[in-house]
Amino acid sequence: MADKGLDIVDKYNLEVVQVSRGRGAQVLHTADGLYILKEYKGRGSYINDEAVMLDALNASGQLCVDAYISDSEGVYINTSSDGQRYVIKKWYECRDCDIRNYGDVTTAVRALAYMHKVLMKDIPEGFKRESADTGNDMKRHNAEIKRVGKYVAGRNNRNEFEMLAGTWCDAFYEEGLRAIEKCDAVNDGFGAARGVCHGTYNYHNVCYGHKLPVIINFERMTRGFVVSDLYCIMRKLLEKYDWDIKLAYRFITEYDKIRTLNDDDLRLLEIMFTFPEKFWKLINSYNNSRKTWLPARNTEKLKKVIAQNNKRLDFINTLH
Repeated sequence: MADKGLDIVDKYNLEVVQVSRGRGAQVLHTADGLYILKEYKGRGSYINDEAVMLDALNASGQLCVDAYISDSEGVYINTSSDGQRYVIKKWYECRDCDIRNYGDVTTAVRALAYMHKVLMKDIPEGFKRESADTGNDMKRHNAEIKRVGKYVAGRNNRNEFEMLAGTWCDAFYEEGLRAIEKCDAVNDGFGAARGVCHGTYNYHNVCYGHKLPVIINFERMTRGFVVSDLYCIMRKLLEKYDWDIKLAYRFITEYDKIRTLNDDDLRLLEIMFTFPEKFWKLINSYNNSRKTWLPARNTEKLKKVIAQNNKRLDFINTLH
């Protein structure tokens, strides 16, 4: 296992002096710095365009990213003797984002704004991967909430998760309907900024300790409304901070200092927050699980979502 994929390293102009374990990858120590060798699970259709954009971010002087490194023939993806495909990416000595540190979390939001600003300048014409349609996703997810609500209501000998879900599915379904109505009311001329999105921007994908913030894991880059990235990290952090409204607006302000948010950006942010995404995620996890056994942590998470919901709604009301 320790040597997985290492046979492809010879194809690169790298003089590796040591190999260690990293985040689901192998860290290559070289005279030119750190790199990681990682299994590649994507289709690879857009990796050349992605590499160009990641190089632009590293050249910006505002942040660092785990950019793809090409081999001596200009190829980014190589197949190892184990039959798996691998990539080599730039890496850094850095630590995880500390969500208890206001400096870390606000810097993560500013780094996102810089990322969006840089990538809006010159998007490769060949990069066509589009984000999922927000409205359609909401409709599918809300239908699942309703379906599961009906299912658990008819079950005998319900466990604690099912009793809570049965009690609350209708209320959260109504919240979902409000989000869908707001989304449907947006016309074709909607002016929220479009560009390249990270796709999974959260505090797990931001690191510190290097001279600049480090953003990693760009495997799900898409073209779409860039405020979706801001929503993603804000929702995750606000759940940790019990939906602190002052902190929420600090995030918005910090982002706006770097890339100005227009009225439609803020409107879309409101629509996204209106949909009860965390509740749906727990319902979806239940729906795809064995109903005979559920992790106790899912019940605790559901209790937390319910307990925090009034504060979440208070925050959403300030966005009108």
